[in-house]
Amino acid sequence: MNNFHFSSALMALIFLTGCGIFVPSDDWNRDGTRTERTDNERPRNTGNNDRYSGDGTETLRNQIINDAASLIGTKYRYGGVNPSSGMDCSGLMNYVFQNVGITLRRSSREQVKDGENIRKRDARPGDLVFFSKGGQVFHVALIVDYDGEDRMEVIHSTSSKGIIRQEILNNSYWTPKISSYRNVIGG
Repeated sequence: MNNFHFSSALMALIFLTGCGIFVPSDDWNRDGTRTERTDNERPRNTGNNDRYSGDGTETLRNQIINDAASLIGTKYRYGGVNPSSGMDCSGLMNYVFQNVGITLRRSSREQVKDGENIRKRDARPGDLVFFSKGGQVFHVALIVDYDGEDRMEVIHSTSSKGIIRQEILNNSYWTPKISSYRNVIGG
């Protein structure tokens, strides 16, 4: 197989197994902007977020989430770690956590070893959620909102749409692939 065919086959494989598909949440538009709602229409944030205030990590968690949100719309690039040239899912996590002095391993397969494994019910904004196929971790996302039960929004970089905000627990693509949750911040 010559180099051109090999490169073409490799790029097709990366695209097909990259970081997933895009299904927008009700609160976010396709361009990454928030849907305008009145207070009566806005979903209430109940559950885990309130239980953890006062543990000393709330400001740090908010900074990580705000840094990730500022990158919504950045294009996807396999192996990318820089917002100006594109980022993959683990590159995004490396970037936003490094900004607050937390060093993560490079790939999602390695990042799943960072921090502490936690139960879904203990997950909170700023924690990571990992996805696997056939027992192999292939994707990571940052939890930005979680109601403690059945609604979880994340920011992640997908091969089809780049960095987006998306609800994952009611998503037929992402939900069955969730493999674990990790707290890499502490607290």
